[in-house]
Amino acid sequence: MLLTILFMRNSFKILFFYFLLFVNVISASSKNDIISINFSENVYSEKSVVPIINVNSSNINSFSTCLGTASQQQTFTVSGSGLSNDISISVPSGYEISLDGTTWSSSLSLAIDGSGDVSTRTINIRIAANASSGSHNGAVTISSGSENGNFNITGNVNTIPNITGTSNVCVGSTLQLTGTGTAAVANPWTSSTSNVTVDSSGLISGISAGNSVITYVDSNQSIYVANEDTVTVINTTTNLTAATINVGDLPYFGTYVPSNGYLYVGNVSLNNNI
Repeated sequence: MLLTILFMRNSFKILFFYFLLFVNVISASSKNDIISINFSENVYSEKSVVPIINVNSSNINSFSTCLGTASQQQTFTVSGSGLSNDISISVPSGYEISLDGTTWSSSLSLAIDGSGDVSTRTINIRIAANASSGSHNGAVTISSGSENGNFNITGNVNTIPNITGTSNVCVGSTLQLTGTGTAAVANPWTSSTSNVTVDSSGLISGISAGNSVITYVDSNQSIYVANEDTVTVINTTTNLTAATINVGDLPYFGTYVPSNGYLYVGNVSLNNNI
């Protein structure tokens, strides 16, 4: 059986161009039949992958600490998909970040896997202990190629406080304590016991023999606990010790408060014989 295939003049150009196309021979029942060739094009599509960096910093609040002491750490999360480069994270001057809460640095990198993805990672961030005093505001930079997930942070480093004044007062006498900075508007000075009283200016009056803890609150809402050995600075927002400053030799006494886990060291010793 002789089969004859008829092509138009430009058919060979079409065959050459679509060399991957399928040829479907319909039928050829006799030598006079014309074979019909149909071309069916295979259409291949590639899924478009959009690079994404996901950042959740909604729990980040403003940072606060005293000079020479790292602030309380906070956390944010980072993940990514469809990326071509690792995710780089850097923080403003005065801050530091960590993946484990132990090793700290000003920048770190999160590696992508074979698919260009980064699983959700928790990043710890805080003001560094060597940060200078004053405001620390800026942007946390999170990038991979042209993609970014930057966000802003604010913070402040307060200068180290100082309380001046003697640590002994006689019953019926007074002594003046002075705190640095601007005093809080409400109750800047308080006494832990009725052995002494203290007014808003820091003037202490001896009432009866015993020991007492005198505290001073400044306008930054940090408490300076006066004592003979150290000054303990406590942030009243977090109830965490922000700094401990040596000012003397040995304390007269200590009072442990189970509700917050702190040992407050007294600074005032009252003695009727002095």
